[in-house]
Amino acid sequence: MSCLDPEHAVAALDSFLHSDPARSKQLEAWLTSLPAHVLALLASRSALCESFLETIGRIRLERAGIDGEHQVEIPGVGRVDLVLDGRIVIEWDGSQHESSHEEDCRRDALLTSMGYHVLRFGYRLVMDEWHIVIAAIRTALARP
Repeated sequence: MSCLDPEHAVAALDSFLHSDPARSKQLEAWLTSLPAHVLALLASRSALCESFLETIGRIRLERAGIDGEHQVEIPGVGRVDLVLDGRIVIEWDGSQHESSHEEDCRRDALLTSMGYHVLRFGYRLVMDEWHIVIAAIRTALARP
C-alpha cells in the first residue's frame, strides 16, 4: 500500500471490503500489523462505498467537513450513492457507471419531484476538477 496515496489506498480497501465482506476480518488483522502512521491514513475505510469514485468523493467531503448517509434506499427510486442534509442526492458516475442516460434522467426527475436536489459527478470532474464539485455541493447545502 505504500506505493499508493492515501485516497487511492482507502479506495482499494473500500472496494475489497464491499466486494468480499467475508474476508474483511482477515484484512482487519493484516491492517493492525501496519505501522501506526500508515494505519492512521487508512482509518476512514468503509464497506458502504460501492466504487472507487464514491470512496474518493467520501474522503474528500469528510476532509471538507461534510458528512452524509451513504447508499440510501429511496422508495420508488432505489438506492442512491449519498444523501446530504436529508435533501441533496449525490450520484458518483464513475467508469463503472452501468445505468443508461435515460434511466439517470428518470431517477433524477423522480428525486426532484420528491423534493431532492440531485447532483451528478463523473470521474474526470471528481479527479481533475474537485474545486467545481465542492463548490457545487457547498452551494447546494447553503440553499434552504
